[in-house]
Amino acid sequence: MKDKHEEKQLVQWEKIIAENYNNSSVKAERNSVAGRVKASMEKLEEVMVKVEELQENQMALGGGHSGRTSSAVEDKILQLETQLMNTTQALSWIMSALQENKLGAKGPKPVLPDVRKQREEEEQQKRAQKEREEQLVKDLLEKKIETHYKSRRSPYFCCPKILRFPVPDEKVL
Repeated sequence: MKDKHEEKQLVQWEKIIAENYNNSSVKAERNSVAGRVKASMEKLEEVMVKVEELQENQMALGGGHSGRTSSAVEDKILQLETQLMNTTQALSWIMSALQENKLGAKGPKPVLPDVRKQREEEEQQKRAQKEREEQLVKDLLEKKIETHYKSRRSPYFCCPKILRFPVPDEKVL
């Protein structure tokens, strides 16, 4: 009778410890960078699926008008950018002419931004950011596989900070 009671207590104690360990490991994984990246990737995938569904629904309902609309918007943006570049060149010419005739301001003429260079720099930054993100995902996946391999070799690899209590041999089943 006493042995069964002690055995039940031991099993209950083991279950409590296992549950606490599982909860703490899940919490640590959620708070880690890899966990946050994984959660972000899952949310991003959900958003992408919804966007694809919306596009499919628009194509089915509208007969393909969404493609024309986006190309019309892109054409309008391209026209505005071209107009902005022409205006920038005209202003630069006016400032140069005024300074040559000594009618301009006493200070140096302001430098107008080059839209093409800005766009190229933005595209380069986007490409570099995308490459960094892809590399981060690859590194995290490799690290996860490596951690899994190490944890398979050693039962105590992933949790060295867990406080372990000595259990007498006669209590071990």
